[in-house]
Amino acid sequence: MLSKIEKTKRKIIIESIEIDKNVISFFKIIFFLYLIHYDISVFNKIKPKFPQKVPNEIFQEIISFVKEHKNISLEEIDKFRQYNCDKKFIEPFPKFEKSENPLITVIITTHNQAHIIHKSLKSVQNQSVKNIEIIIVDDCSRDNTTETINEYQKEDPRIVLLTHDMNEGSIKSRTDGVRLAKGKYITIIDGDDALAHKDILNHSLYIAQKGDIDVIEFKAASFKKRKYRTVVNSYPKINLTNIIYPPELRKKFFIITKNEGIRAVQSRCIYAKLIRNEVFKEALEFIGKKYTDDFITNYEDVIMAVAIHQVSNSYYYMKELGYYYARGQPRSHIKLKEKKCKANKGKIKDMGHIKLLHFLIERMGDDEFSRKMIYHEIISIHHYLNLVYFTNHHYKYVYEVLDTMIECPYLSDKQKKRLSGIKAKIEKKQRKKSKKKF
Repeated sequence: MLSKIEKTKRKIIIESIEIDKNVISFFKIIFFLYLIHYDISVFNKIKPKFPQKVPNEIFQEIISFVKEHKNISLEEIDKFRQYNCDKKFIEPFPKFEKSENPLITVIITTHNQAHIIHKSLKSVQNQSVKNIEIIIVDDCSRDNTTETINEYQKEDPRIVLLTHDMNEGSIKSRTDGVRLAKGKYITIIDGDDALAHKDILNHSLYIAQKGDIDVIEFKAASFKKRKYRTVVNSYPKINLTNIIYPPELRKKFFIITKNEGIRAVQSRCIYAKLIRNEVFKEALEFIGKKYTDDFITNYEDVIMAVAIHQVSNSYYYMKELGYYYARGQPRSHIKLKEKKCKANKGKIKDMGHIKLLHFLIERMGDDEFSRKMIYHEIISIHHYLNLVYFTNHHYKYVYEVLDTMIECPYLSDKQKKRLSGIKAKIEKKQRKKSKKKF
């Protein structure tokens, strides 16, 4: 039997050992937390996941700047529009200087628009920001578009002309321009459109640089019957008064509805935006060469817009009118009814809305949110899926997309039934078409 003194000694020794274990565990936890903090800080230095949010005082400066400059009258805009409509070159010729480090690259895509290209080009030349690069991509024009641009190049060394030997389509033309771009930010203009006033690039650039923002969007409008009408109503139910970041960035562009699950309200156009160079090029990688180098002339805007929303880390929507959209002008590079393009070595033209669906299926993931968004796109453009000039090549794409979505676990039975109904109608139309051949 142990004496009381020995028992007490043993108890003290056991307690001291337990205390030592607790102290060691405590220091282990502290050291582990330090390692985690160190790893995160090193990772953030190498590749930060998201940019630091704009401090409140800087954001207030942006708000005050917007309030100060948003009251540009429609009379000023109309004068600017009329001035750019003049076919004469800028007189007197200002001394344009080419920069190796331009702030903005303006990409103008054109096809057989010699009669109207001066509008978009002059609206860029007349911008208050002069440190810009102008890349014009001529998609195998058969008129004197190239000669017209060459005349402008004599007076403006900032203009870079890229010509296609054969008709490549809209998305390839824009992609080629983006790959050449040197500017810190990029904006896209169609050959028959124009910038609405001389300070829009200056205003959007100020906000982008001040807040370190990836994408700035401004309003676009058309001029019809002596009135300006908004044509890009990107956010009908969302009043963006702040800079938005992930993860709310993706969700801000969609509205949850009771009937269809998700209603897309994101801006579906690639124009009327100022986009950071690195973000735009990352968006092209997200899309992939399978689509960026394909022959697509419609719905290519939506493919690019979706990709930019996926890769950008900050977004700001300006309520300032900055883009003039020439409504009613011929916009596609090749007539939609042509099954094959002679200028493109007889390649079958893949219709943009079908390519869009296929792109979303491949690139948007298998989560519930993405699949419901794809379902909405199918419902939105299903009337295009009944076009009479479908080829077997197109039917194959449609059936692949519909079969994938009908098997999707995130859709309700009612939604799957609706997709099955669309597929049945298309199959019926295909059978009728095959009977006519025989």
